[in-house]
Amino acid sequence: MAFYLGEVRAVILGCLHVLFLGALTGCDGKTDPCMGDAGCETGIQPVVFHGWEESTVSLSDANHTFIGESLGDKAGFHVSGLGDVDGDGLDDFMVTADSSSDGGQDAGRAYLLMGGALGEEGERSLSTAEYVFPAESEQDLLGHCGTPMGDFDQDGLADLALSAYVDAANGVDRGTVYLVAGSELGAFQQTRQVDLSTVAHRFVGEADFDRLGHGISGRGDVDGDGFDEVLIGATGVDFGALNAGAAYLFYADTIWQGGEWTTEDADWSF
Repeated sequence: MAFYLGEVRAVILGCLHVLFLGALTGCDGKTDPCMGDAGCETGIQPVVFHGWEESTVSLSDANHTFIGESLGDKAGFHVSGLGDVDGDGLDDFMVTADSSSDGGQDAGRAYLLMGGALGEEGERSLSTAEYVFPAESEQDLLGHCGTPMGDFDQDGLADLALSAYVDAANGVDRGTVYLVAGSELGAFQQTRQVDLSTVAHRFVGEADFDRLGHGISGRGDVDGDGFDEVLIGATGVDFGALNAGAAYLFYADTIWQGGEWTTEDADWSF
């Protein structure tokens, strides 16, 4: 058992600390741990990982620290190891800042950092990330949830999903989830700014206040066809009672060709 102690920071920007215990293969608590600290709030915040040799490590000793771009961004709200997105044999990872206002008040944004581009150890601003995912609109809270999706399209590159669970493009707080294939990122290599309006797979809430995307998960191959499914939570759905919430399972063959789907298109609703 190892304890990772947060460091004190007076300004709330958000940050991510990475401590290397071996080769970087994922932020899953099994290889190299990645610890998000949304706001890096004053005080000691222990993070416990099981299976490591017993020790206490200060996050100030991290090999790499990634700092939020602006005051109040809350970078590190969500962190996730994604697998190998760019096909260089090294795993990559994502950091979100759901309160970033660079694209409008509380628009949110996410950052994709490549394992092969980490460079020298030390501090680095998230503004230098290999890919940045800006929100489409203000108050989207993009990055409230972000998750690896394995190799959804079976092209050998890891894929990812991001949510803007209070996105109001189609109605008040309906929410939007973006499924981004690793192969789609090549189109944005020059600008590094990923235009989420162009991604091939998008899920939108069916009714006002559904808040689709409060949770997302790749559920593995549920139906045995060799492709992973997508499970999305919507905490504001009023099935049976006000804000009872629901989860929606989409089979890969339902969404394989790309497009936009509502919760009515789900193969299963829970």
